[in-house]
Amino acid sequence: MYLLLIVIVLLSYLYWKSLKTFQHWSSRGVPGPKPYFLIGNLNEIFKGNQGQVHLALSKLYGKVYGFFLASSPVLVINDNKLIKQVLVKDFSYFVNRRELRTYHEMWNKNIFNSEDEHWRRMRTIASPAFTSGKLRSMQPIMKGCVDKLINYIDHVVLRKQDGIVNDTKEMFAGFTIDVFATTTFATETDANGERSRKNPFVYHGQNFFNVRIINALPTLFIPKWLLPKLGYRTIFDQTSFQWLIDFTTEIVRQRTRSQNKRNDLVQLLLDASGSGEQEDNYQKLTVEDENDSNIENVSKIDNNNLNDRLTENEVISNCFLMFAAGFETTATTLFHSIYELAANVEVQQKLYDEIVQLMNDDDDGDDYPQFNEHNIELITNKAPYLEGVIKETLRHHPPVTVIQRRLKNVSYRLTDTITLPPNQLIEVNAYAVHHMEEYWPEPERFKPERFHPSNRDQIHPYTWLPFGSGPRNCLGMRFALNEIKLCLAMLIIRYRFEMTTKTPMKLKYKVASPLLNTESFPIKIVQRTA
Repeated sequence: MYLLLIVIVLLSYLYWKSLKTFQHWSSRGVPGPKPYFLIGNLNEIFKGNQGQVHLALSKLYGKVYGFFLASSPVLVINDNKLIKQVLVKDFSYFVNRRELRTYHEMWNKNIFNSEDEHWRRMRTIASPAFTSGKLRSMQPIMKGCVDKLINYIDHVVLRKQDGIVNDTKEMFAGFTIDVFATTTFATETDANGERSRKNPFVYHGQNFFNVRIINALPTLFIPKWLLPKLGYRTIFDQTSFQWLIDFTTEIVRQRTRSQNKRNDLVQLLLDASGSGEQEDNYQKLTVEDENDSNIENVSKIDNNNLNDRLTENEVISNCFLMFAAGFETTATTLFHSIYELAANVEVQQKLYDEIVQLMNDDDDGDDYPQFNEHNIELITNKAPYLEGVIKETLRHHPPVTVIQRRLKNVSYRLTDTITLPPNQLIEVNAYAVHHMEEYWPEPERFKPERFHPSNRDQIHPYTWLPFGSGPRNCLGMRFALNEIKLCLAMLIIRYRFEMTTKTPMKLKYKVASPLLNTESFPIKIVQRTA
C-alpha cells in the first residue's frame, strides 16, 4: 500500500514538473511539436532518421522551432543567418557542444567533446598537425591503401563475384580502416584482404557505431549522478570501445618510448605544440561570405607554458577520436558517392573525362594512367568536377546530421522575439538545411554543378554544413576530402559503376540516429578498357 502511494506521489510530481518544463517553448512563443509526459518528442525522433525527421518538422513549423528530448528542451535553428550568428559571429557564447551525461576520460576529453579553455588549448596545439604540408606528406600512404582496394576489386570482386559487390559499405570500410591504421598509427593492414579472418579494426570500428537504443535511452531518463554507479560510462559498445582505447594506448606508449619517429598522426600530435604554424583559415574551409572576417580564431598559447603540449591521455583520446569518427564518416561518404555515380550515368562520365584530362600529361602508355606526386596534387587541388561530386554527395547525404552548441551560463537574445535562458542547447540539422528548396533548388536532384567555381555566388552562406562551420568545425576536414578525392579518382579511371536489380532507388537510413547510417546495397563494378 505504501509502495503504491509512493509511486503515485512520484508520478504526480513528475507530471507536475513536466507540465512546467513543457511550457519552456510555448511561453517564449516558439512553435514546435506537442510534447508528451516523460518522453517529450521522442515519438517524433523515432519516426525516421533525425535528418529526415527534422526536415519534416521544418516544413511544419518553420526554420526555428523547439522540441523536447525527453525532458530537455532543444531549440532548432535551420536559418542560415542564425546559423552564422551562433556558429561564427557570437561563437564566444556558444563554444561548447551538448554536455555529455556519461563520463569516460578518453571520450569526454577529446577535442570534439572538450569544453572552454581545455578545447581552445587542444585545438591550438593540434591544428599544426593538419596543415596542408603535413597532409600532403600522407598522400603516398593513402595511395597505397587505394592500391590495396584496387587489388581486392581486381582479384576478388571481378574474378569471383561477376563484378557485383553485395556489401559496398563494408568494402569501403576496409579501405578507410587501412588509411587510418597507416596514417594514424603507422600500422599496415589489408582489411579487405583479411576480411575472412574478421580483421579487428573492421569489426570494432563498425561495431563501435552500432549504438543500441536500449543503451542510449537510460542516459535520457536516469539522473546523471546515478549513471556511473550503474556502469554507464559511454553509450557505445563497451567491448569495441575498450579494444580501440587499448590499441591506441599501446601504440602511443610504444611511440613515446621509441627513439624512431614515424610519419603519422600519432607522431604529429606527440610533437605538436602551440608554437607551431597555424593554418586555421576558416574562410577556406566553409562556404561563407567573401568579406566576412568576423571569425573568432582560437587563441595562441604561450610558447614557454609547460601545458603547450598534449598530455599522453590527450594524444590517446584524440587519436582514438580520429580513428573512430573518421573511419565511419569517410566510408559512408565514399559509398554514397559511388551510389550517386552509378545512379547518374552522365555525372560519372563527366567525372571520368575530367580525371582522364588531368592525367593525360602523365600518360606513359600503360593500360591505366599512373598516379604520381604531380597528378595527385592536381586531383586534390585542381579537379573542380571531382570536388563538386564530393560536395554534392555531402550535401545530399551529410554523414553527421546534427550540429550542437550550448549557450554559456548567461541569457542571450537570439532574435527580437526569442531570448534564450542560460545553458540552452541549440541544434542545427545539416540534412534539413541541405534539403531546403529555398537554399538548394531541386534539392533531391544530384547536381555537382552547384559547386562549380562559377556558381559560387549562387550558394547561400552557411547552408553547406557537413563539417560544421566556424572555429569549432571539423579539424580533419581536409584530411577526409583528400582521402575521398584520391580514392574516387583512382577508382573512376579504372572502373565503371552500375546499379543492379537489387540496388535501391531510394536509400534507407537508420532510425533515430544523428549519423546518416545507410543500409548497405549491391553495386556492379565493370573494368574499363584502356
